[in-house]
Amino acid sequence: LGARPSYAWRSIIHGRELLKEGLLKKIGDGRDTKVWLDNWLLDSVPRPPKYRQDAVVDLTLTVHDLIDVHSNSWNINIVRQVIAEEDIDLVVNSKFAINRSDSVIWVFLNMHYMISCSQKQSIGASVRLSFPLLLWHIWKARNKFCFEQIRPVTSEVVTLAMEESGVWLQLNGHLKEIVEGLQVDPGVGCLWSKPPLSWVKCNIGSSWDSSSLLGGAGWIICDAYGKALVHSRRSFNGMSSAFQIDLVTLAWATAAVVDLKLKNVIFEFSSAEAATVLHNPLLSPFNYKSCYEILRNVQAVVRSKLQLVSVTSNKAASAIALNVTRDLRHHSYVASNGPRWLSPLLSVEAAP
Repeated sequence: LGARPSYAWRSIIHGRELLKEGLLKKIGDGRDTKVWLDNWLLDSVPRPPKYRQDAVVDLTLTVHDLIDVHSNSWNINIVRQVIAEEDIDLVVNSKFAINRSDSVIWVFLNMHYMISCSQKQSIGASVRLSFPLLLWHIWKARNKFCFEQIRPVTSEVVTLAMEESGVWLQLNGHLKEIVEGLQVDPGVGCLWSKPPLSWVKCNIGSSWDSSSLLGGAGWIICDAYGKALVHSRRSFNGMSSAFQIDLVTLAWATAAVVDLKLKNVIFEFSSAEAATVLHNPLLSPFNYKSCYEILRNVQAVVRSKLQLVSVTSNKAASAIALNVTRDLRHHSYVASNGPRWLSPLLSVEAAP
């Protein structure tokens, strides 16, 4: 690497090590896989089995030698003679295809394995976080190659993934400051409360129509006296779930507040599922982009908080969003104060 390797070169080396760590020999007939030298058992990471302490270790032994080709099953007697007791179950439960040759696969293409491995504390944070980001960029590179005939550059794919994982680590270091109160307020009678003096509160709501896949989004900002300062509404087409419109709405609303250059902002929303993902983005790697945008926007606001509240504490924003899906008002806009038709509710919430 030299005394001062470039970031791109270090990223490539890191990506190579990550790739090697996830390589697994998939057993066909077992002829090309050495029992003690190749990683063919799928444990916490791919590895060879452990050997019995009283057994003779033959480094030329292949997995084929452990298979009874006549019964198309593992030769239990031989397995027990050479494999350590704690690994016998791993071996006999491993599948093989006697009519195929051995092959090499990358186990992190298995999403369940990737996520479980990403949560292991023995693996460094940057490595754990790079799993979903690397897969995401590989997928985007694949699509560009298939549909736009743009040949991806491997080093650029790895570098982008590592750079974004670095941003995530920086954001995660501030998660306790950014994301707080991620528990639904107790009780169904909780009402909206005014923000502290010198602060404003941005309530964010969403709605979804499953038949038309139409999503509605709304936000409203009020000051410490309960006065509505500005609000906005927007429609989104092609939303596959309520969860998707929840995240899209949060990203859109927080970006709008950044554009308004406001400070001292409390963001409130009422999607428990979105709160779970924002609290631990690795639980939902395919929603990475939305989570990244939301947290980046919140962090960009000088002195900000992101809080989950009950639905009854978020009535105004939810009503604005419902205007889209229930009343089919697709026109998007930003306007000062609050909507006239919400005046009764806003007056009640602003009351001392």
